[in-house]
Parts: sequence; C-alpha cells; structure tokens
Amino acid sequence: MKTKISKEKAKEIDDLIKKTCQSIPIDNLSITITNQEEELFSMNYGSGITDSSSFVLGSTSKAFTALAMLQLLEKFSISIDTPIRHYLPAINCNDEITIRDLLNHTSGIGTYETIDNLKFSGKYGAFEYSNANYNLIGSIIEVITGNTFSDYVETKIFTSLKMKHSFAFSDNTKPQVMQGYKTYFGFSLPYDTKVPNEYSWIQEPSGYLCSSTTDMGIFLRYMMKYSYEGNQLSKIVKENGVLVKNSPAIEDIYINNDGIYSAGWINKTVNNVDILYHTGKLSNFCSFSALIPDKQLGISIACNFGDFLVGTNQIEHLYEGITSILIDKDITNSINPYDYFTKHSVINFVLLILLMLCSLPFILYYFYSVITTLNIANGMILIFVHFVIPYILFNIFSFIGISREAMVDFAPDIVLVFSTGSIILFIAGLWKINTLLQLYRGVIS
Repeated sequence: MKTKISKEKAKEIDDLIKKTCQSIPIDNLSITITNQEEELFSMNYGSGITDSSSFVLGSTSKAFTALAMLQLLEKFSISIDTPIRHYLPAINCNDEITIRDLLNHTSGIGTYETIDNLKFSGKYGAFEYSNANYNLIGSIIEVITGNTFSDYVETKIFTSLKMKHSFAFSDNTKPQVMQGYKTYFGFSLPYDTKVPNEYSWIQEPSGYLCSSTTDMGIFLRYMMKYSYEGNQLSKIVKENGVLVKNSPAIEDIYINNDGIYSAGWINKTVNNVDILYHTGKLSNFCSFSALIPDKQLGISIACNFGDFLVGTNQIEHLYEGITSILIDKDITNSINPYDYFTKHSVINFVLLILLMLCSLPFILYYFYSVITTLNIANGMILIFVHFVIPYILFNIFSFIGISREAMVDFAPDIVLVFSTGSIILFIAGLWKINTLLQLYRGVIS
C-alpha cells in the first residue's frame, strides 16, 4: 500500500472498496490516486494481482484515442472541423461530419452501429454515444500516420510515457491481461475476452486498450499537464465539447447531473468542483478514470468483473463514493451487502416466471389437448401466441434500440431465457398445427 493522502481519507476509501468487494463478486480490483507529480495512494484487492496487472479498459480507451487524434491535429496543423470524408472518402456518411463530431459523438451515427455498415439513427449535431465515432477516429489516425492504430498508440503514447504494462488487446497480448469475469444469473464465472475484428461494434480505439492502474496514474499525470493549442484539458472539453442532458452515457456518476462531452472525457461540476471522467464497461471488465483539476488529483480504478444488470451500477456508486471522499462532498457511502443478491434474486424470479409462462401452452396442450376444433378463433390465437409473441421475444432488444450483439455480450442470461421461451412457444405452435392438420385430414376422409 502506498499513501500520501490523509490517513482518514485513505482508510475511508479502503473501507468502501472492501465493502463493495464483499457485496459484489469482484475477483480483482486495483486503484491508483495521483497528483501532478507522484502516486499518492495505490491498492490491489484479490489474489494474484500486482501493480503491473493489466485490465481491458473498455470505453476509458477513448481518452487515449482522442489524445492521439489531438496530437496529430496539432502536429500537422489540421483543423478539428475537417470533414472526415477528407481522410475516409469511401465511408458511408454525409459531408458535414467532422473530426470534432466524432470526438463529441454528434455525428448522428447510431449507438450500436459498426463502421462497415453505418446507420444514422440520430440527428446530426445532437449527442448520441456511439463506439463507431471513435472507431472512425482510429481509422483516420491510420490514414494520417500510415501505421495501424495499435502500433501508433503503443509507440507515441504508451512507450513515450513509459507505460510498460499498456497495449492494445490482441491475440498476442491476450496472455498479459487479467482473467475477466461476467455474471450469469448473478453468478460470476470466468469469461474469455474475445479479440475484436473489423466488424465488431467495440474495437481498439473505442474500448480495447489495456493498462494497469499504475500506468494509468502516469497517463493521468500527463493529462493534468497536457495542453492543446495552449489550453488545458478542462478548457479543451468545455470549449470544444457538447452539452449533454438526460443521457445514459453520462449518468454513471452523480446521476442526472448535466455534463459536457468531448475528447473521451465528461466534464461535470459537483460541489463547485470540476470533474473530468470516463467509465469503461465491457461484459467482463470495468474501469474508471477521473481528473479533479482544482485539487490536482487523478483517479484510476479497474476490475476484472462485469454485470450489466446489477453489479456494474454498484461499481459506479463506488467510483462516485471515492470521488466524493476526495472532493469532500458529503454523500452516503454505505454499501448494502444484500443489495446484489436481492436484485439478482428478483430478476431471476421474473425470468423464471417468463419461462414458465412460455412453457405453459406446451404443457397444457401435452396434457389436455386444448385445441380440438379448427376454426378462425383458434387459428388467430395460435398465430398470436406461438408465432407473434415468439417473434417479439426474440427481437425485443432490437425493438427497444439495443443490438442483439450487445445483449448477447453483456447479458447472455437474459438473451438465453428470452430465446428459449420463444423457441418453446414456436415448437408448441408447430406441434399444434401438425395436430390440427391431422384433425382436418380426418374430417375430410
């Protein structure tokens, strides 16, 4: 343990993390707090973890991608408002979209789109968080430099800053990363992190850079001193960013507080203190990076655990609690040790009821042969129950604006139950149709 902050705050932070780790099945968690010059507090929780242990960062990667882009803009005197078609002429987009739009998520590209098949579900100029924006920035970096994105970032940022345990996630670097865990019905199980490809909605520039929190401390110290066109990071975000209201993308710390987004950072003002931060959420990793310019502090937290339904939200409360301790904001940092179990129990009960309801027509027909006559009413009921409802269940995530790929990755247990229920209803419907056809043939003969 390294600490140069007050013993009271160090103990409060340590106690809060321990309570969180006891309440949520987190296997490993690492934290580093730094000022502009040196590391102030560093702790690792769990077995087999050291200061050099690397985690997949998730969307915290965007800060590195944005930094790489800003460096190139300044080096080659490129305007931030240059249309992206100048570098990506073959891309399927309108001529208005600029580099600034990608950095601010104001391109209009839909949240779950991939860069090989872009769709614009949002309004140009309005904020809509999309990994595709930063994947496109990665492509622009490749065009400008003639190098792969991962090679450029590793050479110009990681190596330059002496971040020895930071790299882009790939087949070669995969063994260097902590084992990730995701939950199935509330139970945490090892999950092998998949290497993204050109068709993935999350790629290296948007979510698959890796680092240790010790290395992240180095990065945060650099960002506290970094300037672009003579402006510090806080001013860069405020002057180049977009005001965001009521978006899930910024409601992961100090809920319902408006913020400004730009260059892989969110700016919020809490207790009259500016906070720059970003969270990272993969199905089996979570991370958090924050800068508090007024107090010259940086925070990096990473853990090898993901739980889209319950746990991730509780981890975000941990981020908020630690930040609050450092800015002297009076909030309740208590962790309910039964909250995780209770919420997952309720969710599992609802899922069980859904599966039972989907199985009920099959069971009733097996024992009672409910349909005995062929008429319009029975036909309409059969079509609705066994074909319309299964179709809705199978595609419900797309209907509410969440890609099936994202749900399979982040909530496979939910997808399993909905898919199983729809298949059971569909098979029962085919069985009933077969019986009705036999009945019809019997009447004819």
